[in-house]
Amino acid sequence: MISPFPAYVVKPDWAGRVVSPMHDVLSQEERAARMATNPYSYLHVARQTGDDGPGVDPGRQAAAALARLLSAGAFAHHPEPALYTYELATSDHRQVGLVAEVPIEAFVEGEVRGHEDVQPDRVEALVRHHASVSGRSALVALMFASDPRFEQLTAEGEVLLDFDDGLKQTVRKLTDARDLAAYFSSRRLYITDGHHRVAAAKEEWWRDGRPKEFKVLCVIFPDNQLKALAFHRRMAGPMPDDWLSQLTPSFEIEDGDATAARGSIGLYWQGEWHRLISRHAEAPDVEVLHREVVGDAPVEYISEVTPLDETIARCDADGGALFLLAPPSCAQIMDVADRGEVMESKSTYFDPKPRSGVFVRFPGE
Repeated sequence: MISPFPAYVVKPDWAGRVVSPMHDVLSQEERAARMATNPYSYLHVARQTGDDGPGVDPGRQAAAALARLLSAGAFAHHPEPALYTYELATSDHRQVGLVAEVPIEAFVEGEVRGHEDVQPDRVEALVRHHASVSGRSALVALMFASDPRFEQLTAEGEVLLDFDDGLKQTVRKLTDARDLAAYFSSRRLYITDGHHRVAAAKEEWWRDGRPKEFKVLCVIFPDNQLKALAFHRRMAGPMPDDWLSQLTPSFEIEDGDATAARGSIGLYWQGEWHRLISRHAEAPDVEVLHREVVGDAPVEYISEVTPLDETIARCDADGGALFLLAPPSCAQIMDVADRGEVMESKSTYFDPKPRSGVFVRFPGE
């Protein structure tokens, strides 16, 4: 299920300049601002179509950016295959994951399971990017049902990196992978972040003739250390005057406030807060919302970290509706994946997220 790998790890004196949020975490404007002020940001390597002006080949630019970083000595080469731990910490949260390669067959055959739908255009953009840039740095984040032995097996290792860019990150190189390989040999893994990267990897694997050695660079976290945030939904208005009454077959409607809890959905409409209590309590709230309310209508995805006042003001302006959702639990996510089903895009958001530019892996090395 897992295997060690030869890696390039960013050097401590370069980490502050190189390491960046993953490409899809930032808007195009945010990426442009960071790239304009920092020529060594890994965003220059992760760039894709839309990050440059017309007539610019993003693949060629990205490949050149990676070559510049390697030539400048930003990464230390660790040619002997090894496993690593990657710790992410904030003032009130800490999680430690295992960085390893996972064979693509594990994703194809269901030993690693996803729960979220993908957007074909984003998958195709990643396939094009990987055709130009040989190095892989964006980690696919996985989770598993935790037990105390995992922490025991990952407690010791040589510290290679310890820095803080707003997120404290520590990388340790483990000296013995045998017990961890046995530990994960019969465990089921679940994707928490990186469904599009996995879909792109499957496309590349099929395109290349399904080579046995094809693997995906991952970081694997125990589920009890993960912190899930919500993606809320907004439907643009105006809504019909009797719209709220149309929801009663699917929901009990009560007075509410600007909060969300599992088993109910917060609703802001026409200056008032309501609470929608699903009559289908067995399903995650996001599934119920899309099935019973949204349907094929376009929606905006609002991250939990976005100030509510901004979205409320837009609803007041156009008569739209805001739905507050609590994030699904890890158990609900695993259950959806085990049933072979998928949630809507932007159903889950785990924070903090791994960064790009910490590890670089060259497949085939």
